[in-house]
Amino acid sequence: MAIRNFPRSLQSLIERDLVDDYIFEPEHRGGGAAVHWVYLRPGWECDGNHQITGETVAEIRSMIKYIKPCDCKECLNGEPHQL
Repeated sequence: MAIRNFPRSLQSLIERDLVDDYIFEPEHRGGGAAVHWVYLRPGWECDGNHQITGETVAEIRSMIKYIKPCDCKECLNGEPHQL
């Protein structure tokens, strides 16, 4: 699956088939700091969430080690996460 504008330094997430979608907001919520949103595929979570957010790609990269299989009801039923 091709995800538009996905940072090259996070490519390992694509290779491991962990990413469902990616959004970059240059100004989050009307002028706040920029935010990267990495939405994980069903069956995966990071620190209790189905997405990883950070102001920099480095912040996202630092969270990769916390991605693990998810056993929530939606994931067990194969339902897509709400984006």
